[in-house]
Amino acid sequence: MAANDIIGMNVVGACRLAGLAIPEDVALVSVDNEELLCELSTPPMSSIPFDRFEIGFRAAERLDALMQGLIDYMPPLLIQPLPLVERASSTLLSSTDIMVNEALSYIRQNARQGIGAVEVVRQAKCSRRTLETRFKKIVGVSILEEIHRVRIGHASHLLLETTLPVSRISTDCGFNSVARFIAVFTEMTGVSPKAYRQRKGVMVKE
Repeated sequence: MAANDIIGMNVVGACRLAGLAIPEDVALVSVDNEELLCELSTPPMSSIPFDRFEIGFRAAERLDALMQGLIDYMPPLLIQPLPLVERASSTLLSSTDIMVNEALSYIRQNARQGIGAVEVVRQAKCSRRTLETRFKKIVGVSILEEIHRVRIGHASHLLLETTLPVSRISTDCGFNSVARFIAVFTEMTGVSPKAYRQRKGVMVKE
């Protein structure tokens, strides 16, 4: 159980370094449900969202009462969180398709090594059409889209947690060019790597 999504991403990284698979070896649930971080985590991270509107309303209500002198003290107020948003980090893949499971495992372990769909198919030892069809039916995206999701998940972590230049992050995540990395990152997140950093308050001289 991670205190927030940033810590959850750190846990994901620690598990990777320790050779532990999520959720097979470690099931992970975080707090905040910051969707971009959770969806780009590898695997996507389950998270509990705060009821921010209720928190804000109750805080304003109490402040108003204090300013009017109606009260001079209020005990702590507990606000129930919203329901858990469940993602792959806390649930084992329910598919019984061994071929797809092995393909997913291979992607998670090797996406940053510059692999493409061809290498994944080669590991599966079947036709590309067969694997693509079964993969998309179960996972919901193509093999290449899953490779990109894993890479961009790691890239988002590096953008927030390091001061590495975009060119270095591009290489570390398995892209063959900075332009390709920026294009894929922008397509998947809606913002460029530089804008993503700035929006999160990370200032880096590129």
